[in-house]
Amino acid sequence: MCGGGGSTPQAPDPLRQAEADMQVLRQQYDLDREQAEAEYARQLQQEEKERKQFDNDLGVSRSNTRSSINDLFQRTGLDLNQYDDRIISELDRAQAGISYDDKPAFSSDIGQSILDSIRGEQVKDYQRGINEFAPEGFERTAFAGTSDDAVLEAILGEQFGEASDSILRARDRGVLNDTGYNYASQNLEQQRRAASARLQDIGGGILEGYRGELGDLAGTARTGAGNYDFGDTFDPNYYRGLIEERQGELGGRLEGDIRNAIGGEQFFNTDTLIQKGGINQGAQNTGLGSQSGSLLGALTKRNEETEQKRGLGTAGSF
Repeated sequence: MCGGGGSTPQAPDPLRQAEADMQVLRQQYDLDREQAEAEYARQLQQEEKERKQFDNDLGVSRSNTRSSINDLFQRTGLDLNQYDDRIISELDRAQAGISYDDKPAFSSDIGQSILDSIRGEQVKDYQRGINEFAPEGFERTAFAGTSDDAVLEAILGEQFGEASDSILRARDRGVLNDTGYNYASQNLEQQRRAASARLQDIGGGILEGYRGELGDLAGTARTGAGNYDFGDTFDPNYYRGLIEERQGELGGRLEGDIRNAIGGEQFFNTDTLIQKGGINQGAQNTGLGSQSGSLLGALTKRNEETEQKRGLGTAGSF
């Protein structure tokens, strides 16, 4: 048969179709990559812009903070050149703690913190200077418990010698015989121990007052050091001079102060010793006849009544 219908259409080539699809995908991939690269480049530019802005703001903040610190130091009279490295170090430390995500600002109290630290170091230096001449307890070294021993022994010796002489004269006059004299002498030794204790109390009180004066001077020095501030004038050696001068003055007046504190106080009651010695020996060999015993007894009673009226009782009498 010759004519009639047309040719049969050919089926699509799968390979060619696949290549066409791949071409479309490659084109889309290239487009997406170009867009992503463009976006990344834009982000880098934005980050670089933000970084530069951050660095600029950080630099401005640091410069402003340094200017404020300089002004603060100038008001205190401190030499900026002397503390320049310290200020830079503190600014570096503060800057290291500022994150990129933070506001690029320095704390406003950096300068004051530096000044407080410098002031604290100066106070400690002054206090070390004070401790060189006035360490803890120095006043007890300046006036030890034995500082008054020589004076007390001298005073005790004076009054004891006078009391011994009185008893001896009583024997020489015949008021006391050997028995009464020995009794009175033995009790005089007991009064001596009581007198020594009393003198130690008096001397100890005066020494404690001296120590208090020196301690007060050292306390004033420490208070002055603790209150030091920039612009103040403080010299530990000034207080060293005051303490040493006062210590010398007090040492020179020690004997006078002790004797003034004693006043007219007598530590030995020889009348009582002689009376009791006479009573102990009996009525013999007194040189006062048979009435000596009753006379000494009356004297003793009168003496005790006088002491009781004074509020002394019989303390220190033997």
